[in-house]
Amino acid sequence: MSYKTHAFRLDTDWKELARQLYEQVSPDFLQEQLRTFAGGQPHPPGTIANRVLGERIASDWESWHIPIVRREEFFVTLPLGPSPSGPLNEVILTDAAGSKVIFEAKNYVSTPSGQTTPVSNLSHSEGNSAEATYGNSDSLSILPIYHAYSTNGSVTGRFVFLNYCRPQDLVAFDKTQGRQKGQPSLLCSGKLTAIARLQKTTRQSKIRALFTHCDCGSDGSPVPGHHPSALVLYPDPQDTVSPHHPIYPDGPGLPGDSPVFGHLCMSHGGGGNPGAPHLPSSIHTYETHEMTPGKALTSIPVQPISYNDAAVILSHLSGPELPEEWSGCLATHLGPSHDSMLKVTVNNRVSPERIPLLNVLGIIPGSTDESDHYVMFGNHRDAWVQGACDPGSGTIILQQLAKLLGSAYKEGFRPRRTIVLASWDGEELSLLGSTHEIEQRCLELGRRAVAYINADCPVKGHTSFIARTDTLLTDTLLTASRLVQVDPPANTTIWLQEWLKQEGKSPDSEPCVTPPGTGSDHIPFSYKLGVPSSYPGFTPDDGLAYPPIYHTAYDVISVAERFTDPAVSDTGPMPRHRLLVRLYLTMILQLCCASRLPYSICRWAMTFSKEWAKFKQFAVSKVPKLASFGVNLDFLLYSTERLPIYPSAL
Repeated sequence: MSYKTHAFRLDTDWKELARQLYEQVSPDFLQEQLRTFAGGQPHPPGTIANRVLGERIASDWESWHIPIVRREEFFVTLPLGPSPSGPLNEVILTDAAGSKVIFEAKNYVSTPSGQTTPVSNLSHSEGNSAEATYGNSDSLSILPIYHAYSTNGSVTGRFVFLNYCRPQDLVAFDKTQGRQKGQPSLLCSGKLTAIARLQKTTRQSKIRALFTHCDCGSDGSPVPGHHPSALVLYPDPQDTVSPHHPIYPDGPGLPGDSPVFGHLCMSHGGGGNPGAPHLPSSIHTYETHEMTPGKALTSIPVQPISYNDAAVILSHLSGPELPEEWSGCLATHLGPSHDSMLKVTVNNRVSPERIPLLNVLGIIPGSTDESDHYVMFGNHRDAWVQGACDPGSGTIILQQLAKLLGSAYKEGFRPRRTIVLASWDGEELSLLGSTHEIEQRCLELGRRAVAYINADCPVKGHTSFIARTDTLLTDTLLTASRLVQVDPPANTTIWLQEWLKQEGKSPDSEPCVTPPGTGSDHIPFSYKLGVPSSYPGFTPDDGLAYPPIYHTAYDVISVAERFTDPAVSDTGPMPRHRLLVRLYLTMILQLCCASRLPYSICRWAMTFSKEWAKFKQFAVSKVPKLASFGVNLDFLLYSTERLPIYPSAL
């Protein structure tokens, strides 16, 4: 079939085009791309390795006939870990006098280029600490263990265990310590180090909880300095090792020698360059001095460790036993420690000058008077280590889509609306690339972007599908799910029916569609510009939000191919990746070709009306005399109740 515009009816023939392109989805291509993007050097933001991968994507898209490919540099002062040549960060257990080292936590990971498993996690004193050489395929990369945006410092003191370091955990800790009303909390001493589990809340939330827990001020407010002097975070096996799945390499569970990387940016909520809030990170943009403690950087040192190391350290705790609701984790006592001290040293760096990062955009221009409307699909490229799942699973889908759409363009396909493909940089350090894009083109994208589809690690498992999608795009997703088969030719079941079956619903019902949520590059589009966004994908099979190997040196190709998306005997490897390629492709073609944007207007109106009624009820319950403050919500409620009436006439 030719896709020449005179023979191709955009509003009807896009379904036939989608079916033809389905046949070109290649498991071999996806595997090859996974080895390209997750089989070499670690590629955090700002490294040569990540820049090389960005250039690779740009050159691939050009060779695949994407008509416009843009390499867009932006410049950011980056929070870096310690220099691989040292000194590295340290978490050291000593005797009560601080003179004898009892135990030293491992402080870097090593991953050989071209292999798919970490060599080891060694302490600085146990192995070579040569500088990481990015871009050299024969070198061994040394990645110091760190949390980005942690402040530097070295503290020594007794330590305590605070579960997940949520506000309720701190209250429970005080209760076990016998704190009486009017007395300061033990946590207010400023001489303790807190150890907490990584999951349940964000790292930033844990730090804020520590700093706001004190109520020693005259008006019950926190007093400066009344907080622990350092925070150590670890992934507890209770949260990262399913009883049904063994640890890697026998299963997808997280091995005990692996810490979890992450960022702690404490300023500019919603992501972006903290030194240039609400501005693009161009070379000419003035950066404020945000990379200081108490601003973008944390006010206390924060360091990750593995759960093997945490088990050793926590075994030295005495004091009260854990509350019953905390049972099952590595700790047995809350502390404080009496026969030992913990020394935490962080030697992170801030780049002395702004580092160039690279977004890559691939554009297929629209061919009608709606060409100024953009259908966008994107994923980030940077990874903490090799990143087979995060971001590799989304990157290989992006690559497959680019090749399919480029081949269609070569054959004459011209969409009604413009298609924009994006490979973002700097996501792991607070959504730097995608936020730069929306700040640079705020008015343009706010007026012209009609949808943004995000593909950040969309294959975290293979049995549990979650449809994180804005209400306006719900019918777009459901329509695509009716057109896509699960795994042809072996399994020709319509995906929507399989999805309903997974949720235990009848074939004539609708599956659950939830809002996009947080944590990835859809945030600046959805929450800052109001662009309808979709972020569907597969979650881990054991009920976790993220796979256990997420943000670790074990996020490698063998985990992706053996556990998160195992091969099917009849159709080959990467079955869930292939399914998502077809699903995303169908959504893109529907959005860019339909004569009328497939927005769920009536669904949105009814949802908005219901949610507004809930909000009013909540507001009145919290502030019963709301009207006495001059706030009257009745006229808004009246308007929202009428919303479903108007769309029905469209």
